[in-house]
Amino acid sequence: MNSGKIEIKQFVFSKIYHFLIFPLLAVLVDQINMLNNAERSPIRSISGGGIFNYIIFFSGNLFLFEIITIGIFSFLLRFYYKRFKLDHVGLTLKQLIIYELKWIPLFIFSIFIFGPITNFFRYLVVFFPFYGWSRYFPEFVFTGSMFLNYLFPILLWGFVIVNINLVWSYLSFNKKSKEQASSNIVQPAMDHYLKTIECYDNKGSTMLSVDDICWFEVIEKAYYANLQDSKYQVKKTISELEENLDPLKFFRINRSQLVNLQYIKSYSYWEFEKYIIKLYSQDLEFLITRKRYKSLKSILEKSRLVFGPKNQEL
Repeated sequence: MNSGKIEIKQFVFSKIYHFLIFPLLAVLVDQINMLNNAERSPIRSISGGGIFNYIIFFSGNLFLFEIITIGIFSFLLRFYYKRFKLDHVGLTLKQLIIYELKWIPLFIFSIFIFGPITNFFRYLVVFFPFYGWSRYFPEFVFTGSMFLNYLFPILLWGFVIVNINLVWSYLSFNKKSKEQASSNIVQPAMDHYLKTIECYDNKGSTMLSVDDICWFEVIEKAYYANLQDSKYQVKKTISELEENLDPLKFFRINRSQLVNLQYIKSYSYWEFEKYIIKLYSQDLEFLITRKRYKSLKSILEKSRLVFGPKNQEL
């Protein structure tokens, strides 16, 4: 990302349902605007033909053709965005204003593209199957008055779309900046977490790297560190271990078990809002509640930044 700039992402029309929402909003705004128009008022249409006939008119004579218009307009937006490299913008007021003004030529030019196409299809539907030049001209031919009728709505919706993309991109930029700042603050604190731990068995004491420990557990008030092929007792409680171990490496899945995230192989839904966790090289299953499962999943996503894709089956 360039210094002092944000990357503009094309959020609008990134989902298929956007092509239904925006035409619908455009038609609704137009119909509200027509309430005071004696000839085109939706109230008059409902009074004269009933609500069912109005719905048919709304869907077939208005909404359908707005979908065609929005489809063409969205294609032109994406082409213009890539052709003139409008993928970054500065954060000063002047830079934002200049960025928005750069879109005006497209808005005006697009009317000359979708205007004739939309009206041609409108003509085909309205007069089917009785076509003729006298019916097509002059109402459905692109004229200056038709251009003026399109001008304000297309400027309105064009700037709405551009500004939704701007706001969405800024929020994404702001969120990413906060996450980076947070990670920069947390990272130095990792040096204070335990790297080794004193363990003992019937042969004596030893120092183990915490990275080699698959999980810690409590059994009858005794605390154990489990490796892949051995088991040792530790003097620290589960709560003390949870506090002193790196939270991006160890996660407390329940009251009695603390698991090394590097050794988690998979998890799956069990029953009663609980999940089962399996470890690499261990024929063991651990239960975890749905609430803690959500926290675990979030931590795993962060831990991959540190460990890489070791938990490849998740």
